[in-house]
Amino acid sequence: MNLDFDNREISQASSDEDHDFTLKTIANKTPFIYGDTNALEAYYIIIQNSTTNIIPVVDQDLRVIGQIQRIRYIENIYFGRFGYGIYLNAKKKVKDIMEQPDIIFDVNTKAEKVALKINNREEFRKHDDIIVVEDNKYYGTVKVHDLMELLTKRMLQLARDLNPLTGLPGNWALRKYIEERIQRGDSFDVIYLDVDNFKPYNDHYGFMLGDKVIYIIGEILKRVKTKFNNVKPFHLGGDDFIVVAPYQEGEKISRLIINAFETFLPDLHGRDFEAGFYKSIDRDGKVKSFPLLSISCAIVPVKENSIKNFAHLASVAAEVKHAAKSLAKSTGKSVIFVNRRKI
Repeated sequence: MNLDFDNREISQASSDEDHDFTLKTIANKTPFIYGDTNALEAYYIIIQNSTTNIIPVVDQDLRVIGQIQRIRYIENIYFGRFGYGIYLNAKKKVKDIMEQPDIIFDVNTKAEKVALKINNREEFRKHDDIIVVEDNKYYGTVKVHDLMELLTKRMLQLARDLNPLTGLPGNWALRKYIEERIQRGDSFDVIYLDVDNFKPYNDHYGFMLGDKVIYIIGEILKRVKTKFNNVKPFHLGGDDFIVVAPYQEGEKISRLIINAFETFLPDLHGRDFEAGFYKSIDRDGKVKSFPLLSISCAIVPVKENSIKNFAHLASVAAEVKHAAKSLAKSTGKSVIFVNRRKI
């Protein structure tokens, strides 16, 4: 498998992280009524719950079969065209005069998906509360303005965390994602990736090319994300990246990343590419020869329940990253180092 890059023009792939804010975080336990309730009793329930604009109608198994919208019910059912509505409808069952909900969502549906559906609603339903269910049984309702507030909050968090150069999420999103995977008892690989000798490259070639290196890696990681299921790339800043990959897939994915990156080396090094090295200033201020850019990939396989929390993972990773960097320094080439020790 390869990543099919056109090195002449890297597409501006956008980050489309799966946002994990669901309706469950904002659902209200609003009252419901049974389909066999009579219309007059339903009216009293509406009056007693003045802040609720949708009251779900359920059957004996709590499955949603319809809804009553507060204003429309009062106007059309209670008053009616000539004010005699309640006399005509008082003995009717709610199930005979209820509305059908235009949308019902599972409580674990992501807020972004719901917002797209809301946008396509008929105009008179735009502000109706949203009915949510769990295991096909009534759970609660969500107010549209609560949904919008949740999305706004999420957008602000993402905007603060996304790296402006790569568009990838950073530390906050990574910590949250890792903690959730650990709590679920998942097995997965964590790839710690950075560029070898990035500072001398920056000093020699300039920050514009340095930024291009980071941008290219970001684009490669986005491409990897589209090729594999359950792959999440993160950019922690500078030349530090992390990829959370399926368990025992880390080596294969690291090799793909390295192979893709190496196709860009002629462009990133220019005339120095043929020589296979360049001269720059080391950390001691001395002129030194450096090999062409390479990538170190340090992989920590996380087997089910082997890691306690994010801090535990970071402590294990520190040793693995050091081993990877040492190997890269001795070879002058890209390396993949996998933690084989029992955690």
